[in-house]
Amino acid sequence: MDDWVNKMERIGALNYPQEVRSQGLSGGPTLSVVINADGSLAALRVTISSHNATLDAAAEKIVRAAAPFAPFPPALAAQAQSLEIRRKWHFTTGNDLSVQ
Repeated sequence: MDDWVNKMERIGALNYPQEVRSQGLSGGPTLSVVINADGSLAALRVTISSHNATLDAAAEKIVRAAAPFAPFPPALAAQAQSLEIRRKWHFTTGNDLSVQ
């Protein structure tokens, strides 16, 4: 799971949304990300909105940019066809992104 979070933060730093930066926005949504065993993105939705459409869309865009993900290890793939990850995203006015 740490690898996934690190990837999201790395992709987020490389693709930090200009509209978030230029508007000085902070905060972010909680996202539900469903990944198939082959690493493809099965589903993505905002489970708790930031109440700012720009922040919500920016987080979703970063997940889509990061896909596909690494395939599941064989032991996990034998047990599950997909995996749901729910994490809180936080954009800061210092142009940082944390995924918790």
